[in-house]
Amino acid sequence: MNAAPGNEALRALDLLGSVSAALARAENLPAAIQAALESTVRGLGFESGALFLRETATGDLALSPHVVGLSLEYASEIARFQAGEAVLGRVLQSDTPRVVEDLSASPDAREATRRSGFRTCVFAPLFARGHGVGVLVVGGRVRREVSEAARRTLGAVGAMLGAALDGARLLESTQRHLAQVQALWEIDRALVEDRELDEVLGAIAREAAELGGGDSAILLFEPDGSLRTAGAQGRRATDVLTRWPDAAGADPAARLREGHPVAVGLGGPGERLCALLLPMRSGRRPLGGLVVVKPEAALRDDDLTLLATFAHQTAVALAKARVRDAEDRRASQLALVSGASEIAGSTLVLDELLGALARYVQRAFGHYAVSIYVVDAESRECVLAGAAGAAALMPRGHRIPLGQGVIGHVAEHGEVVVDGDVAEDPRFRPSGMVATRSELAVPVRLAGEVFAVINVESERLHAFDEGDLVALDAIASQVAAAVRNARLFEEKRRALRNFEVVQEITNALNGDLQLDALLDRIARRSVEAVRPAQMGAVLLFDEHLRVRSSFGYPAPEALADIRLEFHEGLPGSVFVSGHGRVEAERAADYGHQSEAFRRAAGGAAFRAALCVPIALPREKLGVLLLQTTTAPEPFDADALRLATTLAHQAAIAIGNALQMERILELDRHRQGYLSNVSHELRTPLTVIQGYVEAVIEGTAGERREEFLKVALEQSQRLGRLIDEMLEVSRLERGVAQRHVDFGPVDLAALCARVAAVSQVECASRGLALERSLEPVPGLVGDERLLALLVEHLVDNAIKFADGAGPVRIACRLADGRARLEVEDRGRGIAPEFHERVFEKFFAVDQSLNRAQGGTGIGLYLARGIAAIHAGEIRLESPLHGPRGTRVTVTLPLDPRR
Repeated sequence: MNAAPGNEALRALDLLGSVSAALARAENLPAAIQAALESTVRGLGFESGALFLRETATGDLALSPHVVGLSLEYASEIARFQAGEAVLGRVLQSDTPRVVEDLSASPDAREATRRSGFRTCVFAPLFARGHGVGVLVVGGRVRREVSEAARRTLGAVGAMLGAALDGARLLESTQRHLAQVQALWEIDRALVEDRELDEVLGAIAREAAELGGGDSAILLFEPDGSLRTAGAQGRRATDVLTRWPDAAGADPAARLREGHPVAVGLGGPGERLCALLLPMRSGRRPLGGLVVVKPEAALRDDDLTLLATFAHQTAVALAKARVRDAEDRRASQLALVSGASEIAGSTLVLDELLGALARYVQRAFGHYAVSIYVVDAESRECVLAGAAGAAALMPRGHRIPLGQGVIGHVAEHGEVVVDGDVAEDPRFRPSGMVATRSELAVPVRLAGEVFAVINVESERLHAFDEGDLVALDAIASQVAAAVRNARLFEEKRRALRNFEVVQEITNALNGDLQLDALLDRIARRSVEAVRPAQMGAVLLFDEHLRVRSSFGYPAPEALADIRLEFHEGLPGSVFVSGHGRVEAERAADYGHQSEAFRRAAGGAAFRAALCVPIALPREKLGVLLLQTTTAPEPFDADALRLATTLAHQAAIAIGNALQMERILELDRHRQGYLSNVSHELRTPLTVIQGYVEAVIEGTAGERREEFLKVALEQSQRLGRLIDEMLEVSRLERGVAQRHVDFGPVDLAALCARVAAVSQVECASRGLALERSLEPVPGLVGDERLLALLVEHLVDNAIKFADGAGPVRIACRLADGRARLEVEDRGRGIAPEFHERVFEKFFAVDQSLNRAQGGTGIGLYLARGIAAIHAGEIRLESPLHGPRGTRVTVTLPLDPRR
């Protein structure tokens, strides 16, 4: 502007008039500003111009869309200046325009500006009500002088644009205020109409997003301190909260607990965002917060103040919802107590009562696990008697020792426990309900003692309040009254049922002497009568304790071959002692037949067993065994008494039936037995008689001594036969029920003595007797019985060696057990007879047996003696081609262990 002063003044007036007209005639503010900018650039004779606006939040100057004569590339490189940066940033610190004669040469100019070749530029601040709101820049690529009048004109234009921007902002603020009032009115109406909380929170999130100019989310604190989203509008807020940037500092939960509204800049690529965090509180208690995420450039001064009102309204909505929930909860608690009273009066069966109450409380409270434990004073344990929800997955009869865990503590001390956070309670013991976060346990008192514990568990922290405690305590009183009635009813019903069972079995005893049918009936009715037995068996003693009948086993065929020694396992212990026992699986055993019992139960492990003797005053008959696979030690004293009564009645019937069977059996075997024994006795008697008569009559001549010697040998043989039969009688009648004389035994020396006595017999048959006798230290047994065992094995081997030697006897220590082997090279024994040779009076070849002599009881006695010593006897044949037999006996070093 080098014109004369008068012309310059006219041009200034024209410029101001055109700017004023542009601002007045434009349909909207952006168009007016663009027109004013173009008029200014044109009126002052410059090439280009731009308008930078100050951001409220950061104070930075950002290039507005209003530019003239600037390329897009250049505009993008000068789009933002920090407060105080370069000439542009410093202009707002003064109130007058500033002229830069050569902008490209300015030391703080950006490289893009230097490349563009800008020379003379004028920077005019935009002010409104005393505050800088932006900078107007005009310039060109030639150097020129800018007169004072041009500066004042540009300053006036800046003032006009600043006023226009301020007016627009005031209008926008007024419109926002009206929208805020409308939004708050909508929210208040939702609160007054008592709409559902989710609907109210959704409306608040929607209005906050619209007025805040971004996306919103309403966050609520959980009892464990974490945040959950209760309402949202748009995705940016929830996305930012899910991936809170490290550069933003403390996480949202920490900032919301501080209780002060705050705007947090969020770095990262792309558009810069800002998160507005508005805490919500109820008194001093933090409830959560309202979060609005918007572009940082769109941040306004009043955003925090405006949105704080929405946060307050959200807190009010939460408070009203909680009051309403509390009222509903009190009403439901009263209904809960009333319903529990109806259930308590609906049944007199204790198990049904506790189960129904547990299910009802679980449904009414809405918590995921409810259990009722009954206190067993005798074992000092709490036993699960009713369960619902997740607690129903616990095994029936689950036990908790008194004093352990929350339930054990309540049972022992009789005090209520309210655990808002079980992780903070050292009494809490984790169980199968891994989701438990809080717990409420109330004692049930009966006659002043804690009878049971009602336990409610929740997966939420601090899930129980005073109202829950009052309601559950009232239910405990209902349970106590119901249990008292149920106990009386159960006692009467059990007594009547037991009487009916005993009467039925007694009637059966008097009317049935058929043993198998009687035993089947005893097994079945015992299982049905004695709770909680699932299966049962009657074992009778006949050389062994053998299962004669059973009921309830999934695989009863597995019991067919069970043979227990008279002292073996739980059945043997009860048989010998004559006293019934109740055992848990950890204490009960079934000797070497444990696996067979397990197979009979379908592979399930036994949890408890009840075993009582079946005995007459002067005779032990067997045992009654009842088992269960459900819970440890469920049989009580009443079950033991009932089973004992049944066993006494059964003993009378079994004794009568056995007596009848024995009479019939004796009648069947009498002829065969007498024939066998008379033949065995007649053979030596005939020889003795013949040789003695020859001596008496004088026909023996010079062979008189030989005849007498033969008669003596046959009389000794006759004595041995009688001794064997007496030994069998002693074993069968006495050993099973008398003390065995256990003591230290030198097995090698014992075998050597037997071998020395048998050497003569071997020599007479032309056989060699080989010995391999190693010391067996620590062996305990009945020396007389063990000597008898070795004598029979060696005698058997010599008799049936069939002239093929040698006969071999060996003993040694093997795998911690004594091992005795007797071997011959006789004709051998076919595999189908390997077990039968141990039967009484059995002979593979009767003619051979007669030729060699013997009653067929040697191996029978040997097996019995081995069993008394908890040992095993095994036969192998043939050994050498088609010939040879070896009998092996293994004995524990101390059978009493």
